[in-house]
Amino acid sequence: MNAESASEPVANEAAVAAAATTFEVTDLSDAKKKWQLAIHPAHLALHDASGSQPYILLRDGFPKDINYMEGMRVLSVTKPVKVTLKLTPEATAAVTAWFGVPFLTAAYLKRRYGFVLPWALLWMICALPLPGSGAAGTAGKPFHAVNFFLGAALVVGWALAKWRPHPGLFLLDFFWFGWLAVSWVFYIIEGRSKLWLLLVFLLGWLAVTGLKHFLRFRGTVIPRPQK
Repeated sequence: MNAESASEPVANEAAVAAAATTFEVTDLSDAKKKWQLAIHPAHLALHDASGSQPYILLRDGFPKDINYMEGMRVLSVTKPVKVTLKLTPEATAAVTAWFGVPFLTAAYLKRRYGFVLPWALLWMICALPLPGSGAAGTAGKPFHAVNFFLGAALVVGWALAKWRPHPGLFLLDFFWFGWLAVSWVFYIIEGRSKLWLLLVFLLGWLAVTGLKHFLRFRGTVIPRPQK
């Protein structure tokens, strides 16, 4: 082995390090503890203060091992190390760019629709009519077409988010939560407790975030999930 070939790995490591962008981030459990987050094309590298071997974070680890809360500027890691980091605005922009718009679009859709199916089915079941009982003196419940349609819309949204993800589903979020928010406003006007305004604010916030996601990600082509 000649000197030139022996120095080649060192040169390669230096080139990789030079290509990485590094940011100082803060451990939320200990504000005095700082970490170095290095952003490489294929992975993130997390270095602690001791300068030991870095922890490697891959896109495939999201959201099981990595949870990225972009709006809060928080990166939460459970594996290979358990730590929750507060990012600077510059680090947040860099991590967002590293994930990429198509990846984030699919991730946000999965976050919003991943667990919606049981609730959608329950919504549809509750909209079905129930017969009354003359002997017991109970009145029947009529079919609630609007609630059944809302539940069916969620089922369709869940299926599309799982197999044919598209940014237009964020617009479905906007109309779905917006409709519920407006409906509850009328219920409160008709005499319901004003405490239900808390629900109205939550529904309104969900509607607004859905619209924001649609305006941000519209036109994004999301690769179909691999079978």
